[in-house]
Amino acid sequence: MGNIEFIKIYEDEYFFEIECKAYSDKVSVNMNTYVDNNSIDDLIDKIHQFINLKTNEFVWETSKNGNDTTPNFMIKIFYRDSVGHIRIEVYCEINDGATLDKHNCCFYIDGIEAGQLEQFGRRILSLKNPGIGARCNIV
Repeated sequence: MGNIEFIKIYEDEYFFEIECKAYSDKVSVNMNTYVDNNSIDDLIDKIHQFINLKTNEFVWETSKNGNDTTPNFMIKIFYRDSVGHIRIEVYCEINDGATLDKHNCCFYIDGIEAGQLEQFGRRILSLKNPGIGARCNIV
């Protein structure tokens, strides 16, 4: 089993910085990136559509891949099998001094249930509140 956690660590008038933590039984990663309220609303909407079976997968990302933007954190959420097991693919670019196209990672998180994902969708809303320190996770 794994987890994804977002922590709001900085805010400006138009955007804020979040620390993204993700781990599986094989990989753990922490990285910082930038989002805004529209991006958070988009993630909440995509989770809602997925939980209500209006889509069977979705992708949410904080930026675009490559060296010309801020580090990207991407999740692809989909059903792993026909009985409803959920799998999350995590991709993130690591800003550690090398180029983002060379320093990145990708892995799966399994063992997430629909109810956990639905609660995560509700908790994410707290990131839009003024002030730093808000945090939300899947489990």
